[in-house]
Amino acid sequence: MYDLDPTISVEDFSRAIHFWTPILDTLGWPVQHQFPGIQIFGPSSAHPYFCIAEITSPASSPVSQDSSTGSCAARPVYLCCADSEEVEALYKKAVQQGARAVLEPDMYIEKDIKQEMREEGEEERNDGCRFLGRFLDLDGNLVEVGCVESESQGDRSMDER
Repeated sequence: MYDLDPTISVEDFSRAIHFWTPILDTLGWPVQHQFPGIQIFGPSSAHPYFCIAEITSPASSPVSQDSSTGSCAARPVYLCCADSEEVEALYKKAVQQGARAVLEPDMYIEKDIKQEMREEGEEERNDGCRFLGRFLDLDGNLVEVGCVESESQGDRSMDER
């Protein structure tokens, strides 16, 4: 089986499918594989890039749990787009579908990104100028969509971060 990242965990599977399907269509990622409680999207069946998994129990979820408070925190999801127009289209579609806007798409330079990451306690990375936006999906997963201003885009997931 493929090691899919990003994989997001959701509590209401049918609601998540209804939310994510039109959003991922903006990237040209239709549904490629369907299983009970799991749906996989990507440009082709041989290239799955995004997975939605239904939470069946807290132990099976990639959502982290804070042992001191018992509360769950969804992990961030990173999606890389081909260009700024694709970032804006995906962000707009997500908000239309009910996502909560966190950061409207705009150009950010490395120092802005690093300062924000320090404030949020995230690990720093070096990737120059980026056009990005952020939103919360219906399950509270923080989703960052962006593109790096460079000559080649490579893989569409932002694992290099």
